[in-house]
Amino acid sequence: MRYFSKKLVLPILITGIVIACTSIKSMRDNQRKTGHYKLYTYPSKTQLPQSDERYKVVNLFSVNDFNQQIAPQIFSIPNRFGENRNLEYGGFDNLLLYTKKIKEIFPESLLINAGNYFSDENLKQQIFKANLVNFDISILGKNEWSFLTKNNTPKSLDREFSKLNHPILVSNFFDLKNVSNFKWRNFQNYQIKKVGDLRIGFINIVPQGFAEIIDKNFLSGIFIQKTILRVIELSHLLRRKNVDIIALVIPESTDCSKAQAENLGLPIEKVNFIPFKYYYCENQNHEVLAALEKMPHDTVDIIFSSGSANLKTANFIHNTPVLQNFGNGQFLSWATLVFDTKFHKIDKQKTIIHQPIQLCKNFLKKHLDCYAAEKLDNQELIPAIFQGEKLSTN
Repeated sequence: MRYFSKKLVLPILITGIVIACTSIKSMRDNQRKTGHYKLYTYPSKTQLPQSDERYKVVNLFSVNDFNQQIAPQIFSIPNRFGENRNLEYGGFDNLLLYTKKIKEIFPESLLINAGNYFSDENLKQQIFKANLVNFDISILGKNEWSFLTKNNTPKSLDREFSKLNHPILVSNFFDLKNVSNFKWRNFQNYQIKKVGDLRIGFINIVPQGFAEIIDKNFLSGIFIQKTILRVIELSHLLRRKNVDIIALVIPESTDCSKAQAENLGLPIEKVNFIPFKYYYCENQNHEVLAALEKMPHDTVDIIFSSGSANLKTANFIHNTPVLQNFGNGQFLSWATLVFDTKFHKIDKQKTIIHQPIQLCKNFLKKHLDCYAAEKLDNQELIPAIFQGEKLSTN
């Protein structure tokens, strides 16, 4: 029998502990059953491409399936003295903290509401708060088209949404009565935003299947145009207007995580960290993504989606960036697009699809994130940091 001295064993054990604690070096290393580090957080400044004479960079952020989750998620953590501290993330106040910080760090960026933000209760107050967030564009999601059109008249919706400080996009409704595109005061077919040297065009497609959930009185005289034809038509229109980047915002869920999580036996938050792998993406019955496969190359440059919370897509599908986060007022999606002025198109190799940003008010000090699905007892908390900067609560 071989014996080891205590002096030899102890350093080995300590070394093993250190290795276990430091083995998560990148976001993708969180694809494991237990343990997490910087999971959906960016406490350090991210090394990003920078604009130069040839390449122009723009950062796009999006909210989806907020579902009026105004209150934050709060987890009480007891320490060894029996005292409780609160781990907090999500909710309107933390959304506001992060969007303000993003505008400070990335002044030449855009913020998109990709749908299912509003509920049917106190729409006036919701619109007031949405104006505080300062979205650049919004669309209506599946839930909004369903309950808002059933519980409000077209005139009242037109009036209330005219108070938003940004437009709502509806690109494929055609008014048969007036033989024109659908028009309300604050509803537009498309929107062009200038960011630095770039012109970015936004369009929205409502799936034809939504005719079954939208109130019949609202749809009276309205024809929902086919996805492929309308997207191609608007893409050509925007290119003629010298738009550099076209973003399609859709109220139809995309998911590249659920099947992978089930296959690997992992929580859905702990899979799908490699953007160019989309083997697990569920798009066979997806109207817009199915159409995307049939469209000419680079008809659109990026897609933001909504429709169902607790799903994640941060992947290149058919070579197009597609983003959707877990929603419920807890995350932001983020893409850094790099536009090549020489070839006048997005450089897909330089473009970065980031993992979603979790809206943490504070961090578990050991993990530098606020992932609360594992044991929390006795863990120390610190204020959250984003891109090397503390989030002001003033």
